[in-house]
Amino acid sequence: MKIKILLILGIGLLFGCNNIDYMPKYFDYENDLEKEKLIKKVKSLEQYKANIIDFETEKTENPIIEFRKEFTEKGNVSYQVYYDIFGNEKQLTTNKYNKNDFLIEVISENILNNSKSIEELKYDTIINKQISLHTIYNDTINYFVFFKYDKDKNIITATDIQNGDTTLNKFDYKFNENGKILIKKVNQQGDFGETEYITENDYDENGNLVMRIFKSEFVKENKTEYKYNDENRIELIAEYDEGLTIKETFYDKYFNPILICNYIDGKLNNQFKYKYTFDKVGNWIEKKVFVKQHTDNQNSWKFIFIETRNIEYYM
Repeated sequence: MKIKILLILGIGLLFGCNNIDYMPKYFDYENDLEKEKLIKKVKSLEQYKANIIDFETEKTENPIIEFRKEFTEKGNVSYQVYYDIFGNEKQLTTNKYNKNDFLIEVISENILNNSKSIEELKYDTIINKQISLHTIYNDTINYFVFFKYDKDKNIITATDIQNGDTTLNKFDYKFNENGKILIKKVNQQGDFGETEYITENDYDENGNLVMRIFKSEFVKENKTEYKYNDENRIELIAEYDEGLTIKETFYDKYFNPILICNYIDGKLNNQFKYKYTFDKVGNWIEKKVFVKQHTDNQNSWKFIFIETRNIEYYM
């Protein structure tokens, strides 16, 4: 790797202490709280951003809200609203769930372009898997997707239908002895022709995903590597495009990014560093963001903005 892991871990230790006993999930999320790496039963989350307006005094502008999300008691988003750079609403989404907490309806409104979409989802109650999706966009465009599964609940076909055009996606898998996917092939057939997408996975002796490679006729090879510490916690994700490093992200033990390195043509372009303050539950409530540009011979970190979060919990 371009940057030594031990150095980054040292940076992480400097940037706050959080001793909450919590193990984040990295894949196969059961709800939105796990996906967003939120600890405990969060009821609502508001996030604000304040840019630095004086780099010497680190004075900031007034914080402007970025988004608000509300969660069900089972940890799924029931309502969310995103705001523009002036704090005005730009995107509203309302989610409806059935008694098993499966998502059955999504209503989204884009205020900026005055558009609206409604998604209806249906499930097979025996295998608890989604079997169809129907989307209506601005009351004119109808889009359908139908799913089928094998006996092990792996998706084997997804049929997309839009405006009379049908695309058939066929899935084929190869598993290791522990039932984890080694190779997934998706054969896509439609009016445009036929295309195959291949995903290859590799695992360590603990069953952790350590490498994922994606290939198609359009993409020669995109590779992602996952590095774990002795506690099986991800500490680094490295992304490559046709053998060249494009991004490295280093994490603390709760999967909060502490350093991001971006590359162009395999050369370090810029770095972003994050310093957190946590609440007593273990979720961050303040994130200071620093940048170092490597295109203008800048040798020091520049403090550029602060994000803060207001978090409300279920009792």
